[in-house]
Amino acid sequence: MIRFLKQAADNIGIESINIHDFRDTDATRLYEKTGDLKMIQTLLDHGDITTTANVYSHISIDHTLEYIDNLDTLNK
Repeated sequence: MIRFLKQAADNIGIESINIHDFRDTDATRLYEKTGDLKMIQTLLDHGDITTTANVYSHISIDHTLEYIDNLDTLNK
């Protein structure tokens, strides 16, 4: 599996990829869709929700821009 990921990364021109990148992406996308950190914590089997919030979930540029657009709509 690791060899496959490294070869796939080389084929698309990125330096590296690992299995945790998939967990990271999954947590981020789930958070963007649901905002439910507790459920994501459970799905990823984290003992501490701060691990889910601070290590695995991130805010994407697209999500940030969508949020700003929503704020602009509310302020009109």
